[in-house]
Amino acid sequence: MAEQAEHMNESEDFIHPPRPTDPDTPKQSDFPDREGPSSSSAQATTSTKTTNPPKNAFTALMSAKSAHDQPPRRSLAAKATQTIRGVWRGALADYTNHPERFPRVVLRVTDHTVLIKDAFPKATVHLLLLPRSPQHHLLHPHAALADEGFLRVVGGEGARGEGRDWRREIRVGVHAHPSMAHLHVHVISRDMCSERVRHRNHYNSFTTGFFVPLEDYPLQPGDARLEAGVQNANLRRELVCWRCGQGFGKKFAELKRHLEGEFDEWKTE
Repeated sequence: MAEQAEHMNESEDFIHPPRPTDPDTPKQSDFPDREGPSSSSAQATTSTKTTNPPKNAFTALMSAKSAHDQPPRRSLAAKATQTIRGVWRGALADYTNHPERFPRVVLRVTDHTVLIKDAFPKATVHLLLLPRSPQHHLLHPHAALADEGFLRVVGGEGARGEGRDWRREIRVGVHAHPSMAHLHVHVISRDMCSERVRHRNHYNSFTTGFFVPLEDYPLQPGDARLEAGVQNANLRRELVCWRCGQGFGKKFAELKRHLEGEFDEWKTE
């Protein structure tokens, strides 16, 4: 899609291991969409360019091929190498590769998935289900969940729960345009009662079509939820109580107070 869906600052929704500091760690200059070098650095670069001899045809050809071989900058594979606003977007990979390193975060490990606590929960229950399949974990959710065999496995893992009516009260799904690179499925209760729900985008990302239930996959061609423009509009929608349907316009503080009362009633059902 030519249009990129705008995101809420979803990066704060996840637990982030520190990025490894190894020689392969990309530098600031690797990302053309970031702030450029200082003026002194730019001058040094300009000076270097004027003194370097021109490339011969072979060097130019090989340079072009090298650039062509890189993943597109907006691809999830490219995103996994980026650090944006201090957040390494490939951070979720550590939980699937080395779950034993995070005993306080990891709740369950199977051959197919790792279930972790969300460090910034948007409801009383908010977990992340991380598929371990190397063929799928860097695919966009729409592409990964079009594989019906994979969808059955992930759906089965997401449906496992104890306590109250898990299927009725817990929602399992994905964001239509995730900001983290690795595939992750939200397992979240309906209440949206959390101090971590701090602005309209947080709320709308789970209560509008921006949140796509796993049971709706695979999405069919023409489904409006595939359109970036539709999803941008979903994030900007006026606020509506998930339980009673009362509208709050853009009055987020009023919605938050209302949700506390709804939560008390919901718990007694």
